[in-house]
Amino acid sequence: MRLKQALLPLILAVLGITYISAVSTETQEFTGKVVGVTDGDTISVMHDGKAEKVRLNGIDCPEIGQDFGQRAKELTSGLCFGEVVTVKALNKDQYGRFVADVTLPDGRSLNQELVRTGLAWWYSEYSKDKTLKTLEAKAQEAKLGLWAGKDPVPPWKYRQFANSETSGDSTGTADSVKLTPAGIEAALSTKVTLRRPYPKGHKDARSDKITVQYAVIELAHQAGLGYNWEKSFENTDPVCRHYIQPNIEDETCSDALSKILDPVGLRYNILGGEIVLEKK
Repeated sequence: MRLKQALLPLILAVLGITYISAVSTETQEFTGKVVGVTDGDTISVMHDGKAEKVRLNGIDCPEIGQDFGQRAKELTSGLCFGEVVTVKALNKDQYGRFVADVTLPDGRSLNQELVRTGLAWWYSEYSKDKTLKTLEAKAQEAKLGLWAGKDPVPPWKYRQFANSETSGDSTGTADSVKLTPAGIEAALSTKVTLRRPYPKGHKDARSDKITVQYAVIELAHQAGLGYNWEKSFENTDPVCRHYIQPNIEDETCSDALSKILDPVGLRYNILGGEIVLEKK
């Protein structure tokens, strides 16, 4: 009898741990207004008085620095921003985001719409959804969205190029990112867009003109590269403060940089995953 009493707390503890574990992976369903769109496959939905990050289940959209990354974000925004959606959360990922299937007000699946239009991959490593598989095959056959290009780079491979997270601030401090040689080559081959020169940290967002340095910072950010602010300024002052009016659309990072730097007699090097400007 005493042995049973002694074991009871341990048994309850084990049962308690098992119960908590089951609850943490239990499917949750809630409705809420979409108040934010981070990128094509990540949104913020109001739930219990706060905005919860929701990662769309079974799909992977191009990153913002990739071809069709911005278009995927725009589609997601157009379909759900400001709308009340139904979130069927399967679990939470390592970043604390709900991994979920999201249903739009008209009953369509947001996850499926992105794959259907060729703006997302079916994330087959983590999903066995046959509907997503079929939708991807049809989009590929019709050459929709990202499938119109030759050998599109899956976002999970693109993310492998960076070995560390980027960090930066609005004062223009360089993002720090370490890339492998293959990653640097891929980043420079990434198509970038700078339609209107309003990069992060640019004080006068109303101006159509921008310094060479800020243009390069923005392109580096889009391609997932860092920018060595201090070294570049040391090498190029005052040329890097030359004002330009870039109009770059769908250029590779390398071509876009050359288009900005050649006219002012500058070039770039890549040191430790960071762009460094130099005089020719």
